[in-house]
Amino acid sequence: MRHHAANSFRRAWVFLALTWALVVSAVGDAMPSIATPTEMPHVSSGGFFDRTNPIQRLVLDPNRVTRVFVGEDRLTTLRFPSPVASLESARVVTEAHPEALFQVFFQPGEAFFSVRALATKASTTLNVVWRHQTYVFELIESTVPWLSVVLETPRPVASLSRRAPLAPSQLLGRLDTAKAYALLRQQHPNAVVGIEVVRPNTTRNYGDYTIRTEEVFRFDADDVLVFRIVLRNTTPNPIHFVPASLMVRVGTRLYPQSITDAAGVLPSQTDVPVYFAVAGAADGSRADLSPKNDFFILLNRLPSESRTAAEPTPAPPMTPTVVTPTPVSPPPTATIRTNTTPPVPSNPYGAQTPSVTAPRHPVGPSRRKESWPPRIKP
Repeated sequence: MRHHAANSFRRAWVFLALTWALVVSAVGDAMPSIATPTEMPHVSSGGFFDRTNPIQRLVLDPNRVTRVFVGEDRLTTLRFPSPVASLESARVVTEAHPEALFQVFFQPGEAFFSVRALATKASTTLNVVWRHQTYVFELIESTVPWLSVVLETPRPVASLSRRAPLAPSQLLGRLDTAKAYALLRQQHPNAVVGIEVVRPNTTRNYGDYTIRTEEVFRFDADDVLVFRIVLRNTTPNPIHFVPASLMVRVGTRLYPQSITDAAGVLPSQTDVPVYFAVAGAADGSRADLSPKNDFFILLNRLPSESRTAAEPTPAPPMTPTVVTPTPVSPPPTATIRTNTTPPVPSNPYGAQTPSVTAPRHPVGPSRRKESWPPRIKP
């Protein structure tokens, strides 16, 4: 009995094993073959895309290697959003060489360069320095090359979390760095890493004064924009303004200044340079403003100063008067004698001095004093 049960159990396991093998075999025939790493399509941050498309749009990422397929008989052009700083690579030359694998065509100051392969099945890496970041490209020779590669910057993700505002000393440090940017870039290039500079050099007329936006510095790590503007007073009188009222308008949004280096006075017909910084948004979050925006600089003027000394009021114009002669009456027969008192001058301080009236009749000379009892002449 036990032996019969064991045989039945064994036959059941064999039947299940055969059934599983048939199922795996059928599914394997229906599934496509797994591609090798060299055959897998290139993956970008946006997902999978058609590797055979000769026109590609890729998002730049300094933390990964970007694969680019290059041909021998065609050029592959890579375009960056702004000028490229430098190119570094091994066995990549600007002039054809027997030992080189790729040839690159690049002009300093341009935002693009072109590459072509010099050998079959060649591959190497090309390092591109852009915006103080290094981007690694893997160049691979292919019979189906890419002809144009448009590289895009990743969209900044707006942070909704509030951040601690920068201290005044930190903001002053950003102003000082912007003022000495040209010197620091020559002597201490590490001190200006992560700073993007745009020079729009645009002038806007506000009637009595003009504002020229010369330079915009972006400190990406701190989300700070530093503006260098030049104010010019076009009137013959000085103009006073509130330095703390400076702000920039981008579209319909206003961003007030966080710190300003200005005296608040614009002399007549004089250029006055002013530095001010905008740190993040007004609610404390990151604004992530690009320095390439079309900025409108706004400020508040102080009211005109009152005159320190009163100007003399001009006398009214003289009008001719017509004198009409009056008839002269004959003198009276009796002369009336009156005692006229001369006018008393008034008090110079404004209070009228009480008038003093003179006696009506003159006082005669005093009589001789006689003794008492009277003397009797002998």
